[in-house]
Amino acid sequence: MASAGTIAIDGSKLAASTRRSKDSEGYEEWLQRIEAEIADILAEADRTDATEDEAYGDRRGDELPEGIVKREDLKRRIEEVMRDMKGGGKTNLTDPDARFIKERHGVVNPSHNCQLAVTEGQVIVGPDVTTHAVDRHELAGMIEQAERNLEQDLEQVIADSGYASYENCEYLAGRKTEAYTPDQFFVQMRKRSEGGKEPYHKDNATSKRERDCYICPEGKVLLQKKRRISHVGKVKRKQIIYRGMDCEDCPTKKLCTKQKARTVARELREDLLEEMRAKLLTEDGRRVYRKRMHTAEAPFGHLKHNLGYKTFLLGSTEKVRAEFKLMCIGYNLAKIWRLIRKRGEEELHI
Repeated sequence: MASAGTIAIDGSKLAASTRRSKDSEGYEEWLQRIEAEIADILAEADRTDATEDEAYGDRRGDELPEGIVKREDLKRRIEEVMRDMKGGGKTNLTDPDARFIKERHGVVNPSHNCQLAVTEGQVIVGPDVTTHAVDRHELAGMIEQAERNLEQDLEQVIADSGYASYENCEYLAGRKTEAYTPDQFFVQMRKRSEGGKEPYHKDNATSKRERDCYICPEGKVLLQKKRRISHVGKVKRKQIIYRGMDCEDCPTKKLCTKQKARTVARELREDLLEEMRAKLLTEDGRRVYRKRMHTAEAPFGHLKHNLGYKTFLLGSTEKVRAEFKLMCIGYNLAKIWRLIRKRGEEELHI
């Protein structure tokens, strides 16, 4: 029913179990209201001391009123969340593991990032839930999980541009897995090449690896000026900077650059990106990549829109992951049932 032929990987956001999300100022205001309510309840209790026996009946009479117990518990939880909010931003009280993630239509909600690895027959062979807002960190883990579950090596992997990165290009090249994953600028690059737009864009300069230089659209040479290597910070770079040698007297300089000379930054791993782009531009590459829409996106569409799984009921990543796996188990059981029924009908006809 499921084999490790072609696997499509996709991610989708599902809302956290509650909308009770605030920043530190919001929690501070909420905490003050809770403390004021507790003070009012205690004041009311003092005013009713005279009728205590009647109010508590056979109980000891020293139990905290239910309203205080609930508010004290809520106060404790708010204080815990506020202690953890060192980096600012907003936090969800019921599910502090949830992250504020921008969804497809630009709406930002506390959500979990759900991941699926799916076969061509739309069987789920690898589900997961992560708190990362982007998908590119999940590619390696989803591939390896699918292989563990299937006990086979994958032949082909298809994933959208959200999974593209130089690190993933290196990972896929090291595995020698046939992959089809466009980068974030692939569509723009294709439009430029097909429509002749932005003639002086970097993609229209020709890299000459044997000469270690670039040739601009006007035929002028850009030679290596420096290397820019950075392994720290949010943006990690492994680049070579090429600089134009004859830009000053070029008649199209104003159309090309506002600097004294045109520069081009080339990633040391850009060969891998160019190989992926070339593969996706072939007829076979287009055909394979088109499988993604009716493979990986179909289970999410069924779970969210047909079955109505749009919001998690539980909180914390561990519990949400278990809840999502139960959804996927139910989905696969329905696939198995339909397969058994189909085979039974075929045997009756025989």
